[in-house]
Amino acid sequence: MSFSGGVGSYTQICGGVVNYDQVGAGIARTDRWGPFDRTKYGVQGFRYAESATPQPRYGVRPFIGGETRWAGVEAGALFAELDNNSDRIVFEPSGRLRLGPADIAYLEAAVLAHEHGLQPILELGIGTAHWDFGTFHVGVCNEGFYFSPEIVTNSGLSLSPFVAVGGSNDWELSLRLQYNFRDFTLAPIGRKEY
Repeated sequence: MSFSGGVGSYTQICGGVVNYDQVGAGIARTDRWGPFDRTKYGVQGFRYAESATPQPRYGVRPFIGGETRWAGVEAGALFAELDNNSDRIVFEPSGRLRLGPADIAYLEAAVLAHEHGLQPILELGIGTAHWDFGTFHVGVCNEGFYFSPEIVTNSGLSLSPFVAVGGSNDWELSLRLQYNFRDFTLAPIGRKEY
């Protein structure tokens, strides 16, 4: 289970600055077959609001993914309201692609893959993962340079801050809290079991 939220700002093509806030929640299941091999599937929902428009937008993103030590892929479908004044729902493909050994260094690209809302749209970065500490990503996104660690604990809780900065008007600050547990017992998952 996860809960997230964030605030940010971006500059429109016409030059105006738009402030936004977004919150999300998700639930997923992970099946493991070894230290690096796993599949994951779930659904995420979000609320996204911009300062320029009075009504928030809502969306849902089901996804499925698979991981090995050398590669990972996630595919999803984002269903969201077209805009604040329309009842039309649009479909956008979303997902991630990772190439390289997960425990050393890897390249990762993502599009519309955040559970907390519509921003950032695109990400391209490098990362590394460690059994006891979590993951660490840096790269570029549509809002500038980003930095995104995932800090895991031995109590099933993980924290994932996301910071993107592209200038005084282009930035995002968000946080995801996730609780990982074993099936229906709700017993926490330890560090080496993520």
